Order: sequence, then structure tokens, then C-alpha cells
Amino acid sequence: MAADVALVHQLAPKARVLVTTYWNVFQDGDVVTDAATRRANDTLTTQFNAALVTSIGQSATVVDLYEPFKGGGDLDPTPCWPTTATTPTPPVTGSSRPRS
Repeated sequence: MAADVALVHQLAPKARVLVTTYWNVFQDGDVVTDAATRRANDTLTTQFNAALVTSIGQSATVVDLYEPFKGGGDLDPTPCWPTTATTPTPPVTGSSRPRS
């Protein structure tokens, strides 16, 4: 990732590079009913995001998508998803619901 960001800066020195984190690297929300799988997915996601941020360093601006969708890891992002598509729409702050 750092090499990709460096290439963008090389090709467009004045470009502002934004890199987003993931809210989950696998399916989540209502499609994952097993609590252990949900925890494992969440752990992997937070580890991946940390590695992503570390690899980018100061070369790009990181836009966090985890917190708006997942809060501290206890929110269910399903209400953020449109009912007719598989891609989530940008959530309104507080639109995720507590995990039951």
C-alpha cells in the first residue's frame, strides 16, 4: 500500500491521497449469526486496519470506516445497508444498532 501511495505522489505531487479502513473484512451484520465468527471477523478487521494505518504512515490521510459502522465493535451495521443492494450506504452517525 505504501508503494501505491508513493506512486500516486510521484505522478501527482499535489494530490491528496485518502485511504479508507474496513468496517469488516468479511460479511457481517445479520448474515453472521455465530458469535464466535463475528468476534474472529472483528479481531481480524481491527488487526488489518492497524497494519494498513502503519503501512501508510504519514503519506496519506486515513478515513476510518470501522467506527461509523461498528462503533467500538458492538454495533450491528445491518441497518446501514439498503434493502435492495449488497453494498452499504454511508451511515448517519448513530444509525448502527447495538448488537443483541
